[in-house]
Amino acid sequence: MMLEEEANDKRVVHIESGVVQHGALGVNNFFVKTPDVGTFSALMYAMSSLMKNVRLYVSEEGMNINESVSRDDMHLFVKFRASAFEEFQSDGDCVVCFDPNHIYQCIRGHRQRDVMTLSFDKKKPRVLLVRIMRDGESTELECDIRLSGCVRQIYNAPTVEVDYFLAFDTGVFAKIISELYELRKDFTDNWVTIDCSPCSMVFSKLNGYKIPKVRIELKTAENNSDTNTENENKKRRKRSKTDSDAQMVESECTRKIKQKNVTHEYYITDLHLLQKCFAINHGYIMMYIKEEFPLVIEIKVGTLGVLRAVLMYRQSGFDDDN
Repeated sequence: MMLEEEANDKRVVHIESGVVQHGALGVNNFFVKTPDVGTFSALMYAMSSLMKNVRLYVSEEGMNINESVSRDDMHLFVKFRASAFEEFQSDGDCVVCFDPNHIYQCIRGHRQRDVMTLSFDKKKPRVLLVRIMRDGESTELECDIRLSGCVRQIYNAPTVEVDYFLAFDTGVFAKIISELYELRKDFTDNWVTIDCSPCSMVFSKLNGYKIPKVRIELKTAENNSDTNTENENKKRRKRSKTDSDAQMVESECTRKIKQKNVTHEYYITDLHLLQKCFAINHGYIMMYIKEEFPLVIEIKVGTLGVLRAVLMYRQSGFDDDN
């Protein structure tokens, strides 16, 4: 049985407001159906590089993944609402635990118009049934995914004001992290500093040595207070390479009225571990920054929902081998 104890490390105190554990798992049936097989496949691929087992929480409201990884310095939260699925049926709360690589290997050969179903029967508590229905064919691909025993553990976070809410092109952010990760070979310091101000964001290494290519000017910089005030009341429109890919970038977060510089250090290896998560979405990722609070990176998971990666900043006592 896989058992995870409640974390008491002070480094995660900002993330947790409470932990709920339940031992009775796999007690209710569920069935879900979605045509967004590609996104789910990319999610399982990303998860397989971060953890050996994933706990999938299913209720009448939807599906969630809630896991702590990388020495408990990083938390991953995935939320899919029931309404996002083509079909969603649940008899009540249920948790199943599986190796994400097993599902990825099962569905990675999907085609564009294929449809996937996940189903669990409490009469077979050790099996998650995965089906791929081929477009235009009468045949189905069916896989029995073996489930592991585990203890349910849910982390809850309070709603707080943030200092900055940023929208990043996924490719640009991934490239910045990749370049800084490669520089670890030449620099003794394995931490990257993110310094955010009302006008710009700067990524740096080695006690302030600036990397010129990773200074980003914010489009919402306070160059004109009157214009800025007016723009704050409008939705910020971010465009990709083509007008057809234009999307509205919105968030439910509340930003502080008076902003100040926020500077934190993050372990570059932890950021690099998220590279496969960035590949889930080719548009924009959202970033939430708050003083003395973990970095929150939000990625849209196709039509199904969102993934939030919460990364703790460096504090006293942290070292490269923690």
